[in-house]
Amino acid sequence: MYIPPPKAKSKDFLRLKAIAYALLIIVLPCCLFLYTCAPKSKLEKQIAQTPELFDQSSNQEIPDSQQLLIPASAFSSEALHIDNQGDILAQFRALPHWESPIMQVQNDFGQLFMHLDFAGIQNTRKDAEIYVLAVCHLGSHQTICPSNSAFPQEQAYLTASTNDLTEYQTIGGSAGKSWYYYAKGYTAQYLISTPVQDVSFIAVASIPQQYQSKWIRLSTATHPIVHTQTSYFFQSHHSKYYKFLLLLLPIIAGIMFLHYQGFESTQVLALGILSLIFFTLSTYIWDMHYLVISCLLMSLASVFYIYSNGYFRLIYLLGFLMLAGFALQFYGGMNKDFFIKIGMPTLLGVALFFSK
Repeated sequence: MYIPPPKAKSKDFLRLKAIAYALLIIVLPCCLFLYTCAPKSKLEKQIAQTPELFDQSSNQEIPDSQQLLIPASAFSSEALHIDNQGDILAQFRALPHWESPIMQVQNDFGQLFMHLDFAGIQNTRKDAEIYVLAVCHLGSHQTICPSNSAFPQEQAYLTASTNDLTEYQTIGGSAGKSWYYYAKGYTAQYLISTPVQDVSFIAVASIPQQYQSKWIRLSTATHPIVHTQTSYFFQSHHSKYYKFLLLLLPIIAGIMFLHYQGFESTQVLALGILSLIFFTLSTYIWDMHYLVISCLLMSLASVFYIYSNGYFRLIYLLGFLMLAGFALQFYGGMNKDFFIKIGMPTLLGVALFFSK
């Protein structure tokens, strides 16, 4: 036999049902709107807004004042032909080009790093090419900024092309005929005057008509420009403070001398002093945090070794593992540079460990 629910409960149920339908009607369109409008991938986000860039030395974001947005409308779709043996500056200005205002670069290192990246949508497999020239101004005189010979370049200008260093993503529903693209990592390094140098930039490009350029960005800094923040141990801005800790070594050595009242042997003293001198100089010379800290630890271990304190093994091993571990990351594997970096610490470590 069916027993109808009480009227009060029936009214509450209907009220809740009405609220649920109302929320569904409001929330569902909002969800659909957010789903269709929000970027669906990392690449789409990078195309929608320029990603952050960082100064490798300070690990700080490159400020907007050092980032120039280049309008794609300044360029043509015609192929570029630059005679590297001719007057490059005149050739750039003879083509459809974009030229930046003159900017003052303050620096203490006499170097300028330039980074170019650009993104958009392409509906063709043809490649876009962009060339950027750095121009140094000395009064009314203009000259192409010289490249740093330590980082040789094939041309005097930076070359970027979607044929290289470019990420792609097929646009859904285009049957493989349209792609998002993000071209990045094009860098050049130039030598400039210190402490101030007036610099401008000239860009020429060949961008096919089937490209929808979202943005083209030119960034500058006095240190290398990277896309991700660097690990603290690969930075150098605090290294000078760690170097001051070297002043504690004579104090520690003096305290240990008073405690042990001498040395174990002349051989131990000589080897310990040799190790101490090497790692003290290394601590003073190097700048990266992992190098400074690891060499500082091995300097301390050398002091402990001189007085035959058993803790020298633990301290030295800690410093050496730190040096080897971060050097392995920095040099990208066990290559020539890696073994050069750990060679002398390895030899000294073997000598210290097996002399006891």
